[in-house]
Amino acid sequence: MAWSKNLDWSVFYSIPNDLRGCYLAKLEMEIEPPTKDYLDRLIKAHLCNIPFENLASTLWDEPVSIEPQIIMEKLLYKKRGGYCFELNGLFHLLLRTLGFDAWLCPCRQLRHHEPVPVPATHCAIIVNLDGKRLFCDVGYGGPIPHGSIEWETERIQTVDNQSFYFEVQQSGWFSLVKKGEKDMPLLQAARLSCHLSDFYGPNLLRSTGDSAYSELHVSRLTPDGYVDLTGNRLVIKQGSLHQEKMIEGKELESVLRNYFDIER
Repeated sequence: MAWSKNLDWSVFYSIPNDLRGCYLAKLEMEIEPPTKDYLDRLIKAHLCNIPFENLASTLWDEPVSIEPQIIMEKLLYKKRGGYCFELNGLFHLLLRTLGFDAWLCPCRQLRHHEPVPVPATHCAIIVNLDGKRLFCDVGYGGPIPHGSIEWETERIQTVDNQSFYFEVQQSGWFSLVKKGEKDMPLLQAARLSCHLSDFYGPNLLRSTGDSAYSELHVSRLTPDGYVDLTGNRLVIKQGSLHQEKMIEGKELESVLRNYFDIER
């Protein structure tokens, strides 16, 4: 008996033949042996070249698929970005084609105003390398490590002059915290090695369900800063330069094109 009425689950386990070449061209990277240094440069290149964006849910009322071929067409062939299930979903497949032992893991956001834990509608990546378990995330759309960090509790790790650490929770989840004058909890993650298909339901919840994105958010890392559009507030951080401005509706198309290289 088939597991589902209309869906062929095998599509989630098929890596497109041209994924590696197209992806590396997008990131302006070459094939190298699977090392932590190479992984960290891939992550940084991804954050700089492929933006986080939830425009399908908040602006254009488009369905969001996490089938590898469809994500690939959106991220690599079109001038678009995506959110966690698309970005981390496709990136972990790239890592596999490059010889990394990469898996997805479930996460829940901590940057919210709810008085209780929200559903685990985020995902990140686990990479097992040289006897260590590494955590990385190219689909957070905010202050996340710009490289991989070891999944060890209470140890402060620094990436690009930003420091982070994990705290273990009684429930078995691990909180990732950004260290600063006031420490900022970012997300909770579970040490589970998951397949892309495991996030079919959470993706529906985040794209069209009760937890679907409601506020427009686009973000991209730059070599010396970042650009972020949340709602109609544009923030540009380049070195010591910090600019903010409110975007009018008629400006949105040019802002998406000029700052994020996004076109519908």
